[in-house]
Amino acid sequence: MAKRLGKTASLGELDELDRLLSVNPSYSYLAEVVMSLKGNSEHVEKSMPEAELASNGWAHLAERMNNATGGRRKAGVIRLMRWKWAAAAVVFVTTGWGVYRWSSEPAQSTMYGSTQVEYGKKTMLVLEDGTQVWLNAGSRLLYPKTFSGKTREVQLEGEAFLT
Repeated sequence: MAKRLGKTASLGELDELDRLLSVNPSYSYLAEVVMSLKGNSEHVEKSMPEAELASNGWAHLAERMNNATGGRRKAGVIRLMRWKWAAAAVVFVTTGWGVYRWSSEPAQSTMYGSTQVEYGKKTMLVLEDGTQVWLNAGSRLLYPKTFSGKTREVQLEGEAFLT
């Protein structure tokens, strides 16, 4: 960079510098700022005193840097707001789905019946579809109070005879 400013860089060094600046945009911005401060006729007036020239140069540099980061800040704020809205939408949809699922499922205590046989006894139970179940001592049967479809699923702990 110093050789470029002093106009002593070779073509190979200039090519290498151009590749570096194209790969790293932040370096490119820095190079542009330095070039604008280094004797560019747009930014430097020969009739200005040196102190005023330096003050104006720093003011110009600060203004350009604020403008450059201000655009990034605005984009960052917009990006952040999009994430917030997306997160709020996900929470809203998930909550709605949970409420729907919770309200549409009947309570299991009203949906299932349970019979438990004491040790030393046997009992006979008739299910809603007409199936007779003989439960042996110490057995427990969990069954739906109403059957739907073609399947008949029950949970048995112990021994039983179904007819």
